[in-house]
Amino acid sequence: MGEERILFASQSAGAVCVSADDEGCYVLTVNHFCEVEAGDTAPFSSLEMELNATNILAAKSESVEVIDVMPEADLCLLRVEGDFPYQVKTFQNPLELHRFEELANYGAPAGYFNSDDFRWIMSMYEGRWSGFCSSLCTLPDDRIRMQFFILHTIPTTSGQSGSPIFIGDRLFALQVASNRSIDDFGIGVHTIAMYQILKRNDIEVPFE
Repeated sequence: MGEERILFASQSAGAVCVSADDEGCYVLTVNHFCEVEAGDTAPFSSLEMELNATNILAAKSESVEVIDVMPEADLCLLRVEGDFPYQVKTFQNPLELHRFEELANYGAPAGYFNSDDFRWIMSMYEGRWSGFCSSLCTLPDDRIRMQFFILHTIPTTSGQSGSPIFIGDRLFALQVASNRSIDDFGIGVHTIAMYQILKRNDIEVPFE
């Protein structure tokens, strides 16, 4: 797991709260948000995140601590202080799905996001599961293990990395990358990888 790091600066990314308590939440986002490049951790001062599909809420915190990273799945586990009334209740097991399941993504394309109660900005996209990544998937990190990634037909662009993808109210994936030569195409890291990084940090989220 390595040494815990407290970081400061200015970036934003999609993320999802997976285990909340009275003081804050353990949050999952993508590792390329936590790193400028392989081996170098990017500082940041605030984190804006979408919390779940049923209650479209957002949180902003200036106290963010990196707890663990999983470069082979492009995952980063954070501890974020603040009030988090909603969290993911269950994970969707990708091995127990029918073909072409309907998906919903809540994110901030090109960074367009505002958490204000009355003038909020956040986008919701729909698509379908397209199966698992293979050698045909191109991801720019040579640490990546393709068995952790899925394909989908949700429209994607920069700024959506780390944003959650749901099947109903079950978390299915986090958005990771896109192929800009193909419309409505994206790559996400699925919940089996998320389960692994949480388990080694003694955080339990059930599968359905």
